[in-house]
Amino acid sequence: MRAPSHLICLLLVALALPRAAAKPAQPAVGELAATLRRDLALTRAPGATWGVFVVHADSGAVWFATNQSRLLVPASNTKLFTVALALDRFGTDYRFRTDFAVVKPAGSPDADVGALWIRGGGVPFVDGPNSKQPFAPIVEFFEKRRIQNIAAGLVLDPSMIEASPYGSGWEWDDLQEPFAAPVGPFIWNANTAIVTLRAGPSAGQPAAVGVSPFPDLIAVDSRVLTSPAGRPARISYRRLPGDARIRFSGTLPAGTTAMERVAVPDAGLAFGIATRAALAAAHVRVSGPIRLATPGEAVPGVWESIPGQTLATLAADCMKPSDNVLAQTLLLQVGADVRRKPRPGEAAFEGDDEARGLAAMTVFLRRIGIGRAEAYFQEGSGLSRMNVVAPEATVWLLRHARRAPWGKAYIDALPVGGIDGTLSGRFTTGPARGNVRAKTGTHRHVSALAGYVKTAGGQPLVFAIGVNGFEADDASSAIARVEIDRLIEALAAFSGRGPE
Repeated sequence: MRAPSHLICLLLVALALPRAAAKPAQPAVGELAATLRRDLALTRAPGATWGVFVVHADSGAVWFATNQSRLLVPASNTKLFTVALALDRFGTDYRFRTDFAVVKPAGSPDADVGALWIRGGGVPFVDGPNSKQPFAPIVEFFEKRRIQNIAAGLVLDPSMIEASPYGSGWEWDDLQEPFAAPVGPFIWNANTAIVTLRAGPSAGQPAAVGVSPFPDLIAVDSRVLTSPAGRPARISYRRLPGDARIRFSGTLPAGTTAMERVAVPDAGLAFGIATRAALAAAHVRVSGPIRLATPGEAVPGVWESIPGQTLATLAADCMKPSDNVLAQTLLLQVGADVRRKPRPGEAAFEGDDEARGLAAMTVFLRRIGIGRAEAYFQEGSGLSRMNVVAPEATVWLLRHARRAPWGKAYIDALPVGGIDGTLSGRFTTGPARGNVRAKTGTHRHVSALAGYVKTAGGQPLVFAIGVNGFEADDASSAIARVEIDRLIEALAAFSGRGPE
């Protein structure tokens, strides 16, 4: 029997149509979790403690968790909490200020003043290619008033911030390093200087020493000797407790130069030296000493204020490069605000501005649902090894930030994978590049990363990953970062659908 003609036509049409490709099955979130568990099981530091928590950014639905409530040393993930505290208290447009007052002795010419008083407000003055640039607001202050001569020197008033120049728990053998420079009301060039060592022409000669940008910023005790050409440089340096000098030792091959950035021992003096140089470059002559105001000493003039950058800008300046000095300063700013303008319940906070800032941190975290058993801090930068945080507390903070009025500035302040900050050299290819926004954290034996990522399937995630006790070899920190990055790359590449 022949088939009806209309059926034959339909069959021919069907054969002529291109076959639809079979739709590949989407991977399940269980497969993603299995990948993460496998990567953790294959870590090159099997004795280390890992804490990982990954949730959907909107709903909080858990995608992956291991040791999420374990307290781990967060390193610079601490800055996530400090910056959030400052933004929550002051707002994104807030500007810290530096105050100035000039003393005009009776009968002096209009172009002359006795002394210049500067009340530091913890505003960072960033160094630039010339000595005038970071102090442009100060120079403009004098140019507008046509002041040409300061006859009685500079008086630095540190009363805006009351705290130790070093955070609690900072280790003494870090204090000469640029990442552990002194903190307080005066900040210039991250409170660092550059020591240059130049070897002699022949072996056995002492290396010449220079300090820039100003030779009197620090005292250097150098025992560095010239070694034969072609030998490797072997230089170490250390500032002993209670000693303002930095001691250099070792050898430097003939004809070579070495440069080391180090912390200044006295941030106020360094600020005064740099201010004097900036004014001199603007043809304002400064005579007389640079000194600190004595406690209770009142300025015989009227204070005028120069605002610094917005807090949104400072948040990025802090988190993208992971600036310890700025992070600790933000905590002290909160404490100083508690001291000067306490809010309900804050008048009972005791101690210096660091202690008051930490008490305000405890209140802030409790308000957003994070208890003291989930996060404890000794200072605001992450340098202290005695800070401890559970991954779930970090994730909760990051989820809160997305809904906060200051959330956009906070997220924009984070390093971006493969693009900038401490993530510029990580996530340089693949779906994580330009996608991951996260804060890094590194100590010896510690590595951390926490932030935001969107999956290939379009779902927004919040994550916190920390590892303590990671020690595989001399490059352990780099290896820990590689293993953490592998976990994040798996999240970014996931094309399936997870719980919402």
